[in-house]
Amino acid sequence: MISPTNAPPLDQHSEPPRPTPAAHSGHLWSRQFVVVLLIQVSFGFSFSSFFLLPKFLEQRLGATPSAMGQVVGRGPLSGVLAVPLVAWAIDRWHRKRLLVAGTALGALAAFAHMSIDQVGLSLYALRAVQGLAFLVTFNTAATLAVELSPPERLSQALGYFGVAMLGTNALAPALVEPLADSLGWGAAFCVAGGAATLACFLALFTESPQVASNTSSNSVTSLWNRHIVSVSYTSMLMGVGFGALVTFAQPFALSLGDREVRGLFIGYTITAVAVRVVLGGLADRVGRLRVAFGSMVLYAAVILSTSRMQAGWLFEIGLGLGVAHGLLYPALNALIVENVAPTIRGAVMTTFNGAFNLGFALSALGFGTVAEAAGFRLVFLISGALTATGLASLALLPRATSTR
Repeated sequence: MISPTNAPPLDQHSEPPRPTPAAHSGHLWSRQFVVVLLIQVSFGFSFSSFFLLPKFLEQRLGATPSAMGQVVGRGPLSGVLAVPLVAWAIDRWHRKRLLVAGTALGALAAFAHMSIDQVGLSLYALRAVQGLAFLVTFNTAATLAVELSPPERLSQALGYFGVAMLGTNALAPALVEPLADSLGWGAAFCVAGGAATLACFLALFTESPQVASNTSSNSVTSLWNRHIVSVSYTSMLMGVGFGALVTFAQPFALSLGDREVRGLFIGYTITAVAVRVVLGGLADRVGRLRVAFGSMVLYAAVILSTSRMQAGWLFEIGLGLGVAHGLLYPALNALIVENVAPTIRGAVMTTFNGAFNLGFALSALGFGTVAEAAGFRLVFLISGALTATGLASLALLPRATSTR
């Protein structure tokens, strides 16, 4: 990979990256980094509770696959629409205020789901608020994690940041699903709201210096160079595959006779956490582009194999998805921000995650109709093939990006 000492900056007219105290010392586990991880855990629990939304929609509201896609897709779609505003604000407004606002919105939306009894405007509006809350909270926290991390350990730091939420991807469904079965979905949504409220409280203890804004036109155009566009496109395709699995593997499994769906998220989390803990520094050592390319191959293979799913396969599918996503997401994330100036770092992170949300939204909104017309198996064949096209995008990146 290009060394930070001789790499041409992506924004030639912006100030060079200013090292944080963590970057000077080489230490990763500062107090502020731990606070950011705790926010990620608590907000992640609230967010991950809504992975069970397709089951709620089918069993409680009697929603069709296309209606499920419309509801699930509203969240990431609203996040995509808000990307320009958040990308502008994240490098200009104080991080604490953004985190408090995002987590508070997430808490209000989660609690409000307790009153939902039909698919309609109220549910769509709540999903839109959740999408905005996630966009603000996740990208602000991710930008803080980058700022608090030594450059030579960037992939590893982002891997740990991801682990903080990944753990809740299994924990939340594992706890919330039996809670909903025994006490009702109102209790489940109340717990989700409480977790987001805890994240809001923790956000009050964050500290971050205000980064001076850069208003030069080159700061805007630097977001559209080949490197950022290629990695963002790959992120979007990752979102297509992830959205297809999260949204439609559940009703697919229920149609095959399964009664519980949390196995998908438990299997996914086990391997995603394992690869990030054990192989957290792999992309930093052997090359972020190499790791991204190999894990993208696996990502597409897992999604394509889901087209052959039988009853009882959710756990195994989750295991495969966890390995692919656990390696791919931090490698791509580090790849897109490794040489950007601090004045546009938040905007680049928001663009990257916004591309993922766009893919997720398009997947959820579009494939519901496909599932109703031709079945779930075709959904995974198409989404797997689309995900595989991300390999061509990665191939356009300079080979020098893969070595240090």
